[in-house]
Amino acid sequence: MGTLVAQAIPVLISPVLSRIYTPEDFGVWGVYGACLGVLYPIACGRYDVAIVKAKYQFEAKGLAILSLAISLAFTLLLLGVAGISVLAGWQTTASMGWLVWLLPFHILFSAVIQVYINFSNFQERYTKIAVAGVLRNFSQAGFRVGLGALGVLRSGLVVGAFSSLFVQLGYYLWHFPLKTLQLGRQSIMKVVRLVAARHYRFPLYDVPGTLASLLGTNIPIVIFAAYYSKEATGYFTMSTNLLYMPISVIGASVGQVLYRNSSTMSAAELRRFSLRIFWMLLVVGGLFHAVVFFFGQWIFSVFLGSDWATAGEYAQVLSVWTYPLLVFTPFSVLFLSRNKQLAGWVFNMVQTVLRVAAMALCGVWLLGAREAVLIFAVIGAGVWVVEGGYLLKMMRKR
Repeated sequence: MGTLVAQAIPVLISPVLSRIYTPEDFGVWGVYGACLGVLYPIACGRYDVAIVKAKYQFEAKGLAILSLAISLAFTLLLLGVAGISVLAGWQTTASMGWLVWLLPFHILFSAVIQVYINFSNFQERYTKIAVAGVLRNFSQAGFRVGLGALGVLRSGLVVGAFSSLFVQLGYYLWHFPLKTLQLGRQSIMKVVRLVAARHYRFPLYDVPGTLASLLGTNIPIVIFAAYYSKEATGYFTMSTNLLYMPISVIGASVGQVLYRNSSTMSAAELRRFSLRIFWMLLVVGGLFHAVVFFFGQWIFSVFLGSDWATAGEYAQVLSVWTYPLLVFTPFSVLFLSRNKQLAGWVFNMVQTVLRVAAMALCGVWLLGAREAVLIFAVIGAGVWVVEGGYLLKMMRKR
């Protein structure tokens, strides 16, 4: 319930934000958010994901400490890259400006929060996770509306999102102070080396696979921004953001349950459980996307304002892609739970290459923004249907 409330807040506040900020403002947020979405999930070397599957308390703590150390080193590396980008003028080309300096710290705090989320999940403190998510999204909405209404900062969408991190992180630190991760008499370095070696598959296979998947999802927005106007990028950002919200809720919630149960359920139980979820998502997701496909332009015009009708057109087209994405995304955790990281990496690489190449070629060939969105959606849908078929075979495997 808490997760649902947390994800409902951005949807409910969208009609307000769409009337305060321009499509161009959302275009800047789209590029910034795309860079953030690619980098923060890999900032810990994916060792943070392994926390949930730890068998012992010391193992979970060791993974948390290792994840925090890696995220700090990753942030320092990004600051160096930011400096180079300023000297080369890349941040201007990507519509980032001064936000290029904010991004590394946004990634760091997001990674730290993700460590806390996974550690809380390991301890089965689901209520704390839900409350923290609600606090973050509620404060983010407040910061964004306040900054936009005052008109003091056109980057209010970005700064509002960054400011909300301190609310969520403060909540976790209040309930889980850093001393919670103390290992007692055990040597920190010894435990860290042990867990790093035991879970080496996560940085070796899951980082490339996750990076490939995230690049395929996020980098097309950056490429789109390079060839098309900020206004068109804003429409693309708004449509993908709203369509992604149910996917993120279901993907995260169902994925965590499947990942956790993969360690406790028998193979037969997990198979039956997975197939029940699959059929439910197929039906519910189908109804939702049918509404978007036929009435998307009208819904966006009424919900966000007449200026956003084009975003509704984009959403109608993109629903062809987000339908299989919604159905199969939660089951991607099977690549981890069944040690099929290499297969997951291959699928992610194929998706990334095809989607990025499609968007880039649309820009090079000077196709219109609508045509680029259509081609991107069709290719994305095709790849997810193929990957979904493979995941179904894994679910049915005895």
